[in-house]
Amino acid sequence: MNDKEYLCPAAQGLWRLKVWAQPGAKHSGIAGLYDGRVRIRLSAPAVDNKANKELIRFVAQLCGVKQNRVRLESGVSSRKKVLLIERDTMPVLDVPETGHQEQPNIAEGDEFHGNARP
Repeated sequence: MNDKEYLCPAAQGLWRLKVWAQPGAKHSGIAGLYDGRVRIRLSAPAVDNKANKELIRFVAQLCGVKQNRVRLESGVSSRKKVLLIERDTMPVLDVPETGHQEQPNIAEGDEFHGNARP
């Protein structure tokens, strides 16, 4: 039984992975969970589809499959992405539990506007 909301079976031999992509990082890597998705930092910029290509390359490497076995189902121009992974068994991803639902630390009643804090 899979209790991870970010990874679920899509069909026989096909897995759906929900991702929150963060392009422009120094190195590609898993950075925890965010909004029920695996947060993945990508070393490629979000220009000319480079970040999507790096995401597919990185996830394929993590799952031990060829790049043509990973495809973007949705979220081409969004940080919220859904990938389909062709694999007989469930992919095992080492996702740290820290970073769960990162939100600004604001007391109730305070306003938050971008990076400015009251």
